[in-house]
Amino acid sequence: MKQILIIRTRFPNTNGIRKGKLIAQGAHASVSAVFDGLSRPDTAHHVEQWFTYGQAKIAVGVHSEEELLELWEKIKATGLACSIIKDAGKTEFGGQPTLTALGFGPAPIDLIDPITRHLPLL
Repeated sequence: MKQILIIRTRFPNTNGIRKGKLIAQGAHASVSAVFDGLSRPDTAHHVEQWFTYGQAKIAVGVHSEEELLELWEKIKATGLACSIIKDAGKTEFGGQPTLTALGFGPAPIDLIDPITRHLPLL
């Protein structure tokens, strides 16, 4: 079992995003995906196993909102635990709500890897 945190690393009209902000967005994605997994009978056992065996998390990156949305559609189609995070824009992003991260899983590695193995580690 593992969870993948897919973090968007490039944002238009900014001079970069603080690392702490990106970490917080990944944390939001992780927690939200766990709650999604627990809320459904078909994935709750994945979360329980993940908690039992070490809570593996892998952080990977994408550059654009388009990449994030494309992955979101693929991940939703699996029926596995997932979440997408939209930052409100209060401290970054010039006041604009902005998609920042995806949480995928926890789920079995053989179900996650076909969708995410091509993404670079952060």
